[in-house]
Amino acid sequence: MPRLDPDRVLCDVGRRIAELRAGHGWTQEALAERLGVSAKYLQGVERGTDNLTLRTLVRVAEELGTKPIALLRRPIRDAARAGRPRKESVPFEEVEPGPGDFYRTCIPLVALEVRAGTPVDARLVEIAAWVTPRTRRKLGLGMFVARVSGDSMEPTVPRGSFGLFRTLQQAPSVGTVVLAARTDDEESALVLKRIGGTSRRLRLVSDNPAYPPVSVEGWTMVAALVEALGA
Repeated sequence: MPRLDPDRVLCDVGRRIAELRAGHGWTQEALAERLGVSAKYLQGVERGTDNLTLRTLVRVAEELGTKPIALLRRPIRDAARAGRPRKESVPFEEVEPGPGDFYRTCIPLVALEVRAGTPVDARLVEIAAWVTPRTRRKLGLGMFVARVSGDSMEPTVPRGSFGLFRTLQQAPSVGTVVLAARTDDEESALVLKRIGGTSRRLRLVSDNPAYPPVSVEGWTMVAALVEALGA
């Protein structure tokens, strides 16, 4: 088993804290105030130059709404970058947001492949990075980018493309392409489908006729597809 480099571990923990903090839309000063530490100390922690005790690690995890073990994982941005297509085919620019940039000039890239076909595990939803998508649409709260796998929504959403989504505040109309979630004791899943059928009998349908429709029963519509980026 390879030996761990303590300096690398500190850097990785710092970057994970920075990623999760950004996901909440907090500045370093805001998180430092919640933790009761100085902003200078938190800056050092996120850079990987300042050590942090186990007690502090637990406090940070609690404030960020996660478990301490999650801060010890490899930074999501590194993992997401490894699975991306070549740079020229990515329809967004990864950015480092400043105060006031969140959901105004950039939105989250979610580290989850939305399955256009069979459901996928929905518990893996985490922010991989903040990005500015190549779109003429105005960005706003509730918008995010996620990659789509599978071919059941082709040609509307090509396999492997990135989708621009917006969380739903009201029931979607027939014809809307939606991200549907199902969570129960045995299953936690997301799937990309189109709302079909009639107002009396709604169905989740695919644009690819090879896939049969499914009942909406047991599914919650959580986001609508705004556009397929780069399609």
